[in-house]
Amino acid sequence: MQVMAASSATDAEWRPFHQTEALVTRLANILDEYPPGISTLREFVQNADDARASRLVICLDEGRPCEAAAPTVALQEYATAPALLIFNDATFSEADFESISSIGRSQKRNDSESIGKYGLGFNVSYHFTDCVQFVSGESLVLFDPHGDALPGGKLGL
Repeated sequence: MQVMAASSATDAEWRPFHQTEALVTRLANILDEYPPGISTLREFVQNADDARASRLVICLDEGRPCEAAAPTVALQEYATAPALLIFNDATFSEADFESISSIGRSQKRNDSESIGKYGLGFNVSYHFTDCVQFVSGESLVLFDPHGDALPGGKLGL
């Protein structure tokens, strides 16, 4: 959409104009819809089921010193802090990576066998951390919606 930035249509200059929503605002709204508790862990079970995983493990890592250097102080703190680790034995497809990077646009919407259809459930991860990290196959993914932990203020890698 564009709006006119002049008093008449003949000498009008058009400038882009559209609705937006900050990423952290969107995530906060999703977390309001998914209150913390057992339902947040249920989302991980549903995601594993949708991925056709045969195994799901949830454990608490109590944290420990790490000698490997992280690229930022914030990531070093995440590496040594207690963490909730959730593992399933499914591997992301390219479509899965595309889907998880786009909030609310699930590629499972038309899959009658999938539980998750709205592309929101994974975001319950932010009830547990501000910097979500996961591994699938050969890929390490980090989501940092505040831009505080990743180098250069990036929101994801």
